[in-house]
Amino acid sequence: MSKIIDPDKDYDELDDDELRYLLDRGEFDDETAAKVKEYLDSDGEENEDGLDSMKVPELRKIAEEEEIDLGDAKRKGDIVTAIRDARAAAEEE
Repeated sequence: MSKIIDPDKDYDELDDDELRYLLDRGEFDDETAAKVKEYLDSDGEENEDGLDSMKVPELRKIAEEEEIDLGDAKRKGDIVTAIRDARAAAEEE
């Protein structure tokens, strides 16, 4: 089994279940595994909206439905931030 050894790779395209699966199988090197564990452990602190567990196509659909301009956001984390920022701005109005 080959390990994923690129700690700089962006794993935002994977949902939490996929990350847990890869982590459980030992697919990450130690440094990346620590980052993934930290991410998964922090999960739930801001996840009431469920955006973090969605995949990019689902997030793009939500942004389209809510008429949210994603600008240059391409990565999952950037898209989630754009949606949350737009929702927060709408609540302030």
